[in-house]
Amino acid sequence: MSDIDFDSIEFATDPDSILSGLRKENGLYPYQFPDGPKVWLVTRRKEVEEVLTSANVFQVSPATKEQSYKNNPFSEAIPKPMHLLATDGFQHKKLREPLEKFFTIEILENYRQYITDEVKKLLSGWKKGESIDLAKNFSYPIPVKVIAKMLGLKWNEHFPQYAISLQMVKTYPEDHLKNVVTFHQIIKETIEHKRIYNQGTDIISVLLNAGLTDEEVLSVSLLLFIAGSGTTASLIIQGLREIINSGNAPDHQLTDKILFRTPPANSAFPRYVHAEYELSGTKLYQGDLLIVILASANYDFKDSDDPLKSYFSFSKGIHHCIGWYIAKMEAEIAFEEFYRFFPKSKILSEEWFSNVLSRDIVSMKVELG
Repeated sequence: MSDIDFDSIEFATDPDSILSGLRKENGLYPYQFPDGPKVWLVTRRKEVEEVLTSANVFQVSPATKEQSYKNNPFSEAIPKPMHLLATDGFQHKKLREPLEKFFTIEILENYRQYITDEVKKLLSGWKKGESIDLAKNFSYPIPVKVIAKMLGLKWNEHFPQYAISLQMVKTYPEDHLKNVVTFHQIIKETIEHKRIYNQGTDIISVLLNAGLTDEEVLSVSLLLFIAGSGTTASLIIQGLREIINSGNAPDHQLTDKILFRTPPANSAFPRYVHAEYELSGTKLYQGDLLIVILASANYDFKDSDDPLKSYFSFSKGIHHCIGWYIAKMEAEIAFEEFYRFFPKSKILSEEWFSNVLSRDIVSMKVELG
């Protein structure tokens, strides 16, 4: 079934209409990417969890000499494999441990008022009757501002565009590489400054205090900036679409509904097989490549399970999303405040983006009301 169209509007808006068929056929499905490698799509909950939690066998690091970090979806944006989504074992632990001390609920709650103030500031500048692209003017700027503050970056009005370029550079290098190079330099200069005058409590300062090298801090900072902007923006804009289409105030489950039904991350980062292993009745060999479809595992639940409490959208195992709490906080604040300001808005047009890795609404023009 190599004709699966992960780029289609059907997959973007209703992924299980396609994924349910894959789960029925096999928990491990052979798939040939157009002009790309052959992979195994992991579609059922049991096998998805097994791959994500068996870190000795299934790793994000290449398993053979022929394989390379160049195949990592972020290789153009993050030049060296020194970040959480390119490392396993000791190196991953070295990078993650200082971050876990920062990404506690207690510390992250300190950002709640800042997020609320930024959302209100943006919304208060608009008027009912205006036409606004909520994707470009709201769902992206807010999480970019938050992750920039968390990293300890001095705000730059071009940051939202840099965030988009970091995600799109692998697909359209001629359009985005210049922005990526510029942003790399901004991060490098920030690291150099903080290494000399390191008095902050921001993420870059925490990483430097933990003894990480400049290259490690750069790679981790770039990843957090990408992940902290793109996936959160997708979550926010999808929730706003739900609020506008329903005409109802957001309930306390809206964020989880979006994460379950149409998660910003369709799949976990590709896993290489590092030792012979049998999964779902299929023999796997060193070097085989697996794509773990999180969006499929979400729908593969028992009748006794609550799908809003057992989804895989933040992944599992050692690569579980470290920023899950702040992402949900940003979305919930954005939903509440937008409805309070503009409860009777109308969607004029929308443009979706989707592939095997992610989904987003890249444009959603709205008449505010």
